[in-house]
Amino acid sequence: KFETFINHYQKLFDFTGNATGYNCYGNLVLADNGGFYGMTTYGGIINQYGPDGYGVLFAYDPMVDSCYNIFNFDGGWFANPLGSLYKANDGILYGMTQQGGIGYHTGTVFSLNLVTNIINPLYSLGSNNSYIENPKGTPILSDNHHLYGMANGIFYLDSSNSFFEPPYYN
Repeated sequence: KFETFINHYQKLFDFTGNATGYNCYGNLVLADNGGFYGMTTYGGIINQYGPDGYGVLFAYDPMVDSCYNIFNFDGGWFANPLGSLYKANDGILYGMTQQGGIGYHTGTVFSLNLVTNIINPLYSLGSNNSYIENPKGTPILSDNHHLYGMANGIFYLDSSNSFFEPPYYN
């Protein structure tokens, strides 16, 4: 936390290992409930192929100065996010993982309902098309309710979570 009026910096939390997650990429998102939400790329549940874990989706509550895990990415549907969460007008958070999913395990688009704390896989990017594999960054929800994302190319999900790629990739 940085207080700009008095030039004062205060460390609030250390992401130091598997229990807390580590290697934070992206930004914090301020939700309607006043909490901050973010993701780590590693940590959480221990990776069966090594010591790194698959990452954590976490919350920081500034009212009680507490950081806690909402969800440990498990390496099945979800693994190793490299980006930020996006908060839609209805309060739902959207995100992407660069690994996990069915088939080729090359990423998942998901949503998080903050009322229920349920994470929902919306689409598995498993395919043999490299331009839609291993997404990074932040998904964006457009006015027409398409959720856009980027990997080596641009893709979007419509309101029924059907997958589309722009015609210039066909």
